[in-house]
Order: sequence, then C-alpha cells, then structure tokens
Amino acid sequence: MKSSTLIEPGKLHQVDYRVFKFTIELGFEDRLEHGYTITDLISRINEYFYARPGLSYNHELMGGEMIIQFEKLDDAKMFMLAFSDVLQTQGYKYE
Repeated sequence: MKSSTLIEPGKLHQVDYRVFKFTIELGFEDRLEHGYTITDLISRINEYFYARPGLSYNHELMGGEMIIQFEKLDDAKMFMLAFSDVLQTQGYKYE
C-alpha cells in the first residue's frame, strides 16, 4: 500500500486497484463540522454492500480509518464507479 495520506471526511481514498479507505473517527471539533458527511458515506457504503450479498471483500478498522479490500478486481471497479462522486486517487489512474 502507498503511504498514509489525510483523507477528507466524507471521501473515499483509493489506495490500490482493490483497496479503498475512508475516515470514520474524528476529533470533537471535526466531528461537529463533518459528522454528517461521514455518517452519510457510511450509510451509503452499508446500503451498497447490503444490496450485493455475493461480494467477496474484507474490511478492517485501522486507527481512525476503515479499509476495504475486494478479492475480485471487477467488484472493486463496480465499487469505484458507484462512489466516483466521493472518490480520491491522489492523481493515480486505476484503470
């Protein structure tokens, strides 16, 4: 994986072809400012996985970030398309 970068609250960061991460824990002041954007993203991700019970993926909480890793590249690409409006790649092209 690439080095850790700050992730804007409410955004997904694509780390690799099959790995995504997002912030879920914030300090008090950041939580007041960005709490709803994080809650909305988590709800959206939960709905995505609930609607697709056959997906093969792992998730792990590391520090204040949730990391999602898909087993299949096709599943990761569909996830990428579904969340393209909140996806950050730091200039890398994962195609």
